[in-house]
Amino acid sequence: MNHALRGPGGIGFAVAAVALFAAYDNGTKLISAVVPVALVLWTRYLLQILWILARRRALAAAGAFHTRRKGLHVLRAAVLLACNVAAFFSYKHLPVAPVTAIAMLSPLLVTAVAALAFAEPVTPRQWLWIVGGLAGALMITRPDADSLSPLLLLPLAFLLTYTAFQTITSRLTRTESPDTVLVWTSGIGFAALSLLLPLSWTGWPAPRTLAILLAATLCSAVGHHLLVLAYQRTAASRVTPFIYLQLPFATLGGFLLFGEVPDGWSAAGGALIAACGVLSALEARRAPPAPATAAADGRRAA
Repeated sequence: MNHALRGPGGIGFAVAAVALFAAYDNGTKLISAVVPVALVLWTRYLLQILWILARRRALAAAGAFHTRRKGLHVLRAAVLLACNVAAFFSYKHLPVAPVTAIAMLSPLLVTAVAALAFAEPVTPRQWLWIVGGLAGALMITRPDADSLSPLLLLPLAFLLTYTAFQTITSRLTRTESPDTVLVWTSGIGFAALSLLLPLSWTGWPAPRTLAILLAATLCSAVGHHLLVLAYQRTAASRVTPFIYLQLPFATLGGFLLFGEVPDGWSAAGGALIAACGVLSALEARRAPPAPATAAADGRRAA
């Protein structure tokens, strides 16, 4: 990496990226009632494939189309598809802000998985932030025998699949370049969705809906690129705390588009999750540098 690029400038890219991710989530919710999930995801993957084709010579020269870990690439692509489906239906049926807050638990759970499954060092304070984040999730859902809804399984599935996706990515990127990971995940996902799309095809949506779909997809693509630039220009430990700004952006979008206003418990739970995530990221700055992880791919890692 060119260390001359590293500096505070990446933080602005990160803030813009998470604002675009929040716009994607709200835009997806806006059209989810009339556009099938397969078309939404197929459109997003199509944009990635077009970008890969535009750079195919450079990617080929870098060896991005070759890998010795095809099985892990297939697993990563399958988990990401499941994550995207769970996210789509979570935002379709539930308010945007609480779903986003629960998804923000993922970095904390990735830390726990790294400690429990791979014996990576985790400080007592980091365990405290993990427990605090889980407490925040309980404040948002407040499950009890009378109010527990099957719909709560949707953000839970979103969280677990995204945590699995990030964990797989952290293993894969130790031997594979980001370009190789992008090429294989995008190719496998696009092929699978191209096979599934005819099963739910009902025709192209109305022009206004199609415009929202394309705009939301573009927000995701540009946001992903901006987040990569952020991590290129600024140390990951400095960028990561700003990722939690996605929560207020998502809350603002939910209020403006759908009139969603989180209640006091949900707001407090979301704030607790964000605070614990930031504190965990700051704690990680004290640890020795770890191998590359999914962080550089951002929340919308492909």
